[in-house]
Amino acid sequence: MPDQSIQAVLKDGLINHGRIIETTYSTLEADPLLAELATLIEDADEADVREAVLWALNSPECAYVGQALQYFGHAFRWEWLRTEIQQRFDEATSRDDLRAMRHWEQILEAFEDDWEDLDLYPSLEARATAHLVLVPRENARFFTGATPVLVVGGAPIHETLPVLTMSDGVTSRCDGWTLRPWMTVCVVNGPGDLGCAIQTAIDPQGIDDEGVLEALTWYDDVNRAGGAVVISLPDLPASFDWDWIYSAGFARGGTIRSAIRA
Repeated sequence: MPDQSIQAVLKDGLINHGRIIETTYSTLEADPLLAELATLIEDADEADVREAVLWALNSPECAYVGQALQYFGHAFRWEWLRTEIQQRFDEATSRDDLRAMRHWEQILEAFEDDWEDLDLYPSLEARATAHLVLVPRENARFFTGATPVLVVGGAPIHETLPVLTMSDGVTSRCDGWTLRPWMTVCVVNGPGDLGCAIQTAIDPQGIDDEGVLEALTWYDDVNRAGGAVVISLPDLPASFDWDWIYSAGFARGGTIRSAIRA
């Protein structure tokens, strides 16, 4: 509201965040509010933000504040917040309070690039991929199994990937490339600024949608396998003749490891 200070808006927002989690038990429901607060924070004085965040950290009015701090910690990587949480973790360690230790540790984990809970917040995924060209869902096919496969057509990275080959049943590797599978997008990152974002589930809450189920199953398979075979084609075919794809010479890609720890 225009007549409220940024501190008051943030405090109210963090209180409301706790209420949403208490009512719905869903980070997806709280995500839009956190995204709105993050937009306000970008233009705010950091001293005001710090005061509001530290207030929330100590206030009984803010339930589930740890989840909000995970979001902001990953989005902004504030060193002052990391230091504060580390001190609280150290204090919990000194008194052997395992529950408190894990609570503070989970917030610290969110400061890392490979934070494993990032996919719980679609707006954070969007922030992470804002600089990348987005390949729409209809240009990708996800094949599940012990060796998950992603086939993408018309990707901007096609010419920069190595030519796809197979030797003795083993697909060639893409050294220097990583895969970040999330619930809404899958990011394929290469050396330097190379990379693209591939839409996985248009609406991750639409669990009855066949495409969403396919993408989420693939996501789980990638996490178990530690990576996937990524095949880039000039255009996505109507059907898949794997022998032809591997032997024709126009396919690019290979096995790419996941950058997100299992």
